[in-house]
Amino acid sequence: MAKTYVVTFRSHNDDRPSKFIVVANNMRAAINIAWEKGGPDFQVRFDKSSGRAQEMKEGALRVL
Repeated sequence: MAKTYVVTFRSHNDDRPSKFIVVANNMRAAINIAWEKGGPDFQVRFDKSSGRAQEMKEGALRVL
């Protein structure tokens, strides 16, 4: 069953993280989907090994 995850990646120089909202079957799939959707420019600036996925629970997410 698909769930909603917030996936965060840190950049190589450790400034602002990049966040994705992803619907996937599990955490690993969510990280892989976000990484692929980021594209080549994103992948150069961010570190895939820093990828973290957190399942969203009931409620709302405020995106700034």
